[in-house]
Amino acid sequence: MWIIANVVALAIELVLVFRFLSPTYRALAVVMVLGFPFLFDYTLGGDIITLSIPLMLVVANRWKSIGKGARLRSPGVVQAVCLGLAASICQFPWFVAPFLAVALWRLRSGEVGPRKAGKVVARFFAISGGAALLVNAPFIV
Repeated sequence: MWIIANVVALAIELVLVFRFLSPTYRALAVVMVLGFPFLFDYTLGGDIITLSIPLMLVVANRWKSIGKGARLRSPGVVQAVCLGLAASICQFPWFVAPFLAVALWRLRSGEVGPRKAGKVVARFFAISGGAALLVNAPFIV
């Protein structure tokens, strides 16, 4: 069962990488997704991290636009929810999240000041944490 879910996640990952790359490099999507032996081995081995990679791709796509103008618009909210869902699947996104927080704060503090940048980053991670808690609520209870 997990292997089928992992193969579906790998197919979604392939489609996302194809869509997110510029048209010049789209042919490399297959090489990037299926050409790395460790990723394909994780998929067939039933490793759970494969399920979080498509969600992390959504977070990474155009991450520099998150919180632009000190406003968290709908694409940023979707990215926050995807980070929360990925964090509820496995622990790899937990490692990425602090680096994303610092990068977002540094990026936005030059634009809108450190205080407003902190508020945008806090909103982003509050939404992300809420999504993770919502998924894990039955297990917490």
